[in-house]
Amino acid sequence: MKVFLQCWFYGKLTIDFKLDGVNKNWTINDLLYQYWLKIINPVTNSCFTWEYCNPKMGLVKYNNGTELLKNTTLEQCGAIDGEAFTVLCGFSY
Repeated sequence: MKVFLQCWFYGKLTIDFKLDGVNKNWTINDLLYQYWLKIINPVTNSCFTWEYCNPKMGLVKYNNGTELLKNTTLEQCGAIDGEAFTVLCGFSY
């Protein structure tokens, strides 16, 4: 399945990252790691490590605004193919 990891800035969609090959056993933390690996890490040239970023990141289900626990699987949160999640970051990159 695929999901979209989105970043919004002042109400404007700034990043719409499509992640293919996701399965329902992936956790929210797995999605955040992929976002860090493919979006944040290349932009910051590794100055923000995963260990620094992970505690400051979260995901919100786009359709209901619920922040998800990092150990929740996509199956547990009822994710469907093509669903969008909003990435929360407590830092600028």
